Amino acid sequence: MNIATDTHKELAHLARALKAPRLLAAAQRLAPIARESNWSHEEYLAAVLSQEVYASGSIRFTDSY
Repeated sequence: MNIATDTHKELAHLARALKAPRLLAAAQRLAPIARESNWSHEEYLAAVLSQEVYASGSIRFTDSY
């Protein structure tokens, strides 16, 4: 088993544990973009998590501001 396979399995496990089904797909889709654009780890993490949040409908827009 190689590092890429181990990392993929770990991400899949974590996504299931977090009940975030789209997390792994977002991580895979955004990884090459992040590498090419020299994103920091924080920028990559924020992008991946925001994909899950928006896709799950967790963001609710209100007029309370």
